[in-house]
Amino acid sequence: MRVKINPPELNLPPKAIPTLERVNVLDAVRGLALGGILWINLCNTASLYPNKVIQNANDLTMLLEQFLGYGKFISLFSLLFGMGFALQWNRLLRLGETEALRIYSRRLGILILMGLLHFVLIWDGDVLLVYGFVGLAMLRLRRLEGKNLLITSLACLLVGAIYFLSIFHSYDLPFPQTENAQSWLEFVWGRFKGIWGHFETALFYLPWLIGVMLLGRWLVQTGRALEPQKYRYFWWRVFAVFLPVGLAVNVWYVRHLVFADDGTYYTLHALVGLPLALFYLSSLMLFYGAGKRILALERVGRMALSNYIGQSLCFTFVLYPYGLKMLGKLSAVGALGYVLGFFALQILLSTLWLRFFKMGPLEWIWRKGTYG
Repeated sequence: MRVKINPPELNLPPKAIPTLERVNVLDAVRGLALGGILWINLCNTASLYPNKVIQNANDLTMLLEQFLGYGKFISLFSLLFGMGFALQWNRLLRLGETEALRIYSRRLGILILMGLLHFVLIWDGDVLLVYGFVGLAMLRLRRLEGKNLLITSLACLLVGAIYFLSIFHSYDLPFPQTENAQSWLEFVWGRFKGIWGHFETALFYLPWLIGVMLLGRWLVQTGRALEPQKYRYFWWRVFAVFLPVGLAVNVWYVRHLVFADDGTYYTLHALVGLPLALFYLSSLMLFYGAGKRILALERVGRMALSNYIGQSLCFTFVLYPYGLKMLGKLSAVGALGYVLGFFALQILLSTLWLRFFKMGPLEWIWRKGTYG
């Protein structure tokens, strides 16, 4: 007989048990990351890149996109995935480790399937498939705690950075061959043939992603991401360290990206995102630690999966030949306007949806598939 498993409650030490208010900050961080990743994904898909000479508002906008966004919001998403792993795993442990492994593996399997469908049917920049496989690696490291968890995280970040810097110039990331595609089916076929390249890309980023996700898990396990008011001194130190570090690294990055022609900026790819991502994270933690909230970000963040897929559906339709055919016609300023308008619409729709439902439609499917 098949027994239905209901989602268990959170099982953390008393000092680390999050109230609803404490978890709201993670929804806000998720919402911020979602808005930022839309900006990056749209610009990349529209083939908008900085010019070597800053002449107008479009050039300046692309410079800001690289300085403020490139690598930062994917780092935030990766931190959040690690945080989510810690919260969900501790809930599931109430059922015993064997059952927890079975359920969480099924959860990751559904995420991999969603990512595969997203990649093939909608857009080749999918991260869900990559995160699903990184999650399997996280399961192998599930018993790490405390200092060992933090040390392993830092070691993976170091290995990932060295790995990236050592082979980036001699390695071409594989991309689906869809340049000549016109119809939706032609795009689907091109991405389908490029599935293996997507797996190869995932392996390329694996050490760095594991390091970032383990760091997010450590922040939850120690209570720092769940009780920002209690750990305000910690978050002030993160703020004070990573604001200047992030600014310095990205000034260096943008200098080489725009004003140099030696390719050095490529080797900075693995380094530019995380420092400012930690600054963004600490800023929201301090804001919430002071007893304040940003409801708009929380609402859109509670439906992050549905909103992420919705973003891909809409901007590919706007850009690609089977839709509005705006590829090559969209300026950097126009792209930013689209991002602001579309994200405002997502906030409105998320607010309306959550008045009637507890979670987004894809979140519901994911949860239903996980627990039956």
